[in-house]
This record gives sequence, C-alpha cells and structure tokens, in this order.
Amino acid sequence: MKKIEFKKYIPHLIILLASILISIPIFKMNLSSANEFRIHIGRIVAISKLIKNNIFPALISNNNMNGFGYALNIFYGPITTYLPMLLSYKSIASTGIQIFTLISIIASGYAMYFYTLKITKNKIAATCSALMYILLPYKLTNIYSRNALGEYSASIFLPLLLNGLYELTEGNSKKTYLIALSAIGLILSHTITTIYASIFSVIYLIAFYKKLNLHKIKILIINVIIAMLVTSFYWIPLMEYRASTKYAIFDSKIMNTTGSDVYENTSDFDSLFENEINYKDNDGNSYPTLALGIMSVTLLLFSIICYNKVEKSLKMIYILFIIFTAISLWMTTKLFPWQIMPNFMTVIQFAWRMLGFYILFGSVICGINASILYQNKKYNGDILVFIIILFQLIISCLYVKNYYNSNYKLDSEYNYQKAISQKRISPMSINREYLPVKAFYNLEYINNRTQQPIIINGDASINNFEKNQETGKSTFKISIITTSEIELPYIYYPSYKITDENNKNIDFTESENGFIQIKLNKSTNITVEPKMTKIEELSYIISIVGIIILIINIIISKREERKQTCQNQ
Repeated sequence: MKKIEFKKYIPHLIILLASILISIPIFKMNLSSANEFRIHIGRIVAISKLIKNNIFPALISNNNMNGFGYALNIFYGPITTYLPMLLSYKSIASTGIQIFTLISIIASGYAMYFYTLKITKNKIAATCSALMYILLPYKLTNIYSRNALGEYSASIFLPLLLNGLYELTEGNSKKTYLIALSAIGLILSHTITTIYASIFSVIYLIAFYKKLNLHKIKILIINVIIAMLVTSFYWIPLMEYRASTKYAIFDSKIMNTTGSDVYENTSDFDSLFENEINYKDNDGNSYPTLALGIMSVTLLLFSIICYNKVEKSLKMIYILFIIFTAISLWMTTKLFPWQIMPNFMTVIQFAWRMLGFYILFGSVICGINASILYQNKKYNGDILVFIIILFQLIISCLYVKNYYNSNYKLDSEYNYQKAISQKRISPMSINREYLPVKAFYNLEYINNRTQQPIIINGDASINNFEKNQETGKSTFKISIITTSEIELPYIYYPSYKITDENNKNIDFTESENGFIQIKLNKSTNITVEPKMTKIEELSYIISIVGIIILIINIIISKREERKQTCQNQ
C-alpha cells in the first residue's frame, strides 16, 4: 500500500483553511441589505423564474421596471447569474451567492498557487502568493463592501491566463488551451477586467517577443478565436443591443466613464496606507477599503534585497511583474493622465479598480521574495515569513469580522426574495443602467404608465388586450381607421417578436419614451412575445460549435502531452 505523503498537502490545507476563515462572515451577512448583492439577487431570482416558465435563454425579466420588462441578463457576465442560481437549487438566491463566493475564493487561491508553483518550482513561493492573492484588503473589500461579484469571479481566471501565457512563451505549448479557458472565464465574468487583462497580456507578449515564433503565434490566435466562438452567445447579442439604440450602460455621462470622471475616482496617498481593518467612515457609513496591505508592501520592498537572488530563468517575469505592479498602483492615483486616455480604458469608472491588478502581479512578487527570505535561515528568514503571513491572515480576519452579523436570520432573506418575486417590481428595486437612455431619463413615465398599448399617432382602437406577466406574452386586437403608431407596454429591447394574425412579423422601433413602438395601416390581431432574434439564435449555434472545437483541442493537446511524456521516459 502506497504511503500518503501528508507534507505535500500542507500548502493546500493552508490555502483552504485561510479561504474558509475569511468566508465565514459571508454566511452570516444579510445580502439583501448589501449594496450590489441586492442587484445580483434580483437577477438570479428573475432569471430563475423565467427558466421555470420554460423560457431559455432567459434574457429579459418580465416583472421588472413595473412589469414592462428589463434586460437583466444581456449586459452582465452570465457566470455571475447561472452558477449562483445552480448553487441555490432548492434554496434561495442569497445562499447560492454565499456558496459561490466561498468557491471563488478557494478557486482563485489555488489558481494563483499552481501558477506560481509552475514558474518557481517552489511551494513556499506558491503558498505565499496564493495567500496574498486571497487575503489582501482590496480583494476582501470587493466581496464584503462592494459586493463586486463579477470582479471577484474574474480573479479566478487571471492567474489561469498568466499560466497560459507562460506555457506559450516558456513552457509546454500543448497546454496553451489555458489561454482559451481563462479568456472564456474572464469574458463571461467581468468585461472591465477582461479589457485590462488583454492590455497586460499584449505587453507581456511584447516583452517576450524573442520567445515567440510563427507556430506559437498561430497557437495564440487559435486560442483567442476559440474563446471568441465559445462566448459568442454573450458578446454578439450585446453588440446587437448596442447597435439597436443607446442604452444607459454605454453612455459615458450616465456611467461616469469620461476621463475626467475616472480622474476624480482615484485613490489618494493616505487611503492606500490607511488602517486596513477600518470599514466605516466617521459618519458610520461602510466604504471600500483601498489600502494596499502593509504586509504586501513589506514583502514588495524586500525586492531590493531579493532581486539579485532571483533565478535567472525567472528574472524577466520578476522584473516585468514589478513594473506591472508599479503601473497598476500608478493608475489608481491622480498622477496617471486619465483625462487623455481612450474610451476603452476609461470604461473602468473607478481608477482604484486597478488595485485588483496590483494584487495579481504583486502577489507573485511577494511569493518569490518570501521564498528567498525563507531560505535565509541565518537571519531567521523562515520565521519572518511565517510572521508576515500570519499577521496578514489576522488582519484579514479582523476586517471581515466587521461584517459578521450575529443576529442574522434567514427569514429576512426569504422575505426579500418574496418581495422581488411579484408580478410588477418597481424600477427602484434594482439598477437602471440597462435601460434605453430615453427610458433612463423618464422613470416617472415608467412608474405611472398604463399597462395597456397607447396610440401615439393616428386613429385606431384597441380591444381585448391580455398579457401573461410571467411569460411576457400579450395579445390584442387593433382596429385601424388611419395609419397609426402604437406604443406597446414593453421597454425597448431587440429580443421580442411581434406578429399579426397571419403570423407575419411586424417591425418595431423605439418610442420617444424608450418603449417598443409599431406602425400599422390595417386592422389585425397582434401577438407580442419575448423571442431571440436571428442574430441571437446564430450566436448560440456559434457558441456550441466553439465548445466542440474547444473540447477537441483539449483532447488533442492532452494526447500529445501524454505521448511526449512517454517519449521522454
């Protein structure tokens, strides 16, 4: 019988234990009263109801916006909806989010562990990198204060991306499918993180251009194409919506994504070094903790000593990641020229979001430095590293403890979910940036509008209007005297099908109020129902083809890898 080597599992147990410790308060936290979690609960509840009514893909919630429909599942990464929804099976949405948060912390920790282990071949470095990645203040404030589900979901895939890029330039090109997998995860989690991950990836490849050849570039392009194919069901409908009209989420003034806006939402020097246990301001309001983390700064400063002891094979990555860490930190401040940056960069909204990349690259440097210090037994480097990691764990636990609610009761979560499961839900119960701009600036109209079709121009009469609020389908008879324009009780989104009594499609446009409008010149019976457009249907077919190609690519890569291993033996 083979003896189990418990020592090799110690790093895994440490990462798992740390992940569980910092996740405990999420299970004793009233998510329905938390900032963004309320929105995510609303999305999960709405999409779950649609699926139960046999509506898939579930793109538009029929009950939101006072029953006029709201595209909850078009503009935001579907991973943050469908996975928590599956995890909340036979329970409530908040439970699914809680379990998903625990899984994401553990997964991001292990993703960083395996990446750092691959490039350093050192378990001390890998363990320290993983712990820093899950324990630093901004990571925790994303979970507990900002409730940025998409952002901390994306943190799982960032080390996976670095892993794929390393395989492409330094390692086994058979494992470059990691690039495709990580890109898929990022695209389906958080768009802003995806954009900046792409920018850093391009710089990384330029830095290692000498290690690229035509074959590797071909492999890279194939992986990017596969990722785009697999995620077509998400980004193609998104582009279709963007082309159809102007939605609030694409309006820089509404979303505060101009260069000047981002410049104003930067970190000041004091906030980067503030008490990382604090989570409330002087007025008692919860706010994001933007501290760098004194332990990460300490380990980063040791780079001055450790640089000369970094292995030659690792030196280039070490230097590049120090530069990336410094750039990320620079970009969080007013010293960075945000006012002149292009739109695709100012979409970040809050410059301090770059702290996520400070943590990504800084954690790797911290791990490498910790492993070098650990080897210096003469000056008790191993004890120093242990103290630094233990101190960071204690600080992190003290921070998350602030969110532990000893009076937490599941009843309040059930009551909230019941409240947002009504047939008509107020616009104020959820975010509003997925509205057409015309509707966004006209919320009073949404609140007070009748649930019936309205004749805007012409002479006509409407009879027998019926609408199933659960499925979103409605029917009515219209008698036309003169050519008429009718505004339907649906907020304008492309994903509807309108037909006459002969089942012929009726084109529709956006009204001045941001609702669907049709123009008729003869009497007929009208049917309106949520329906995928031809472009959306095509996007799902493309995604299915992409998934098949991805699976075949992984299988072939695994076979070639096994064959190469056998030859080496």
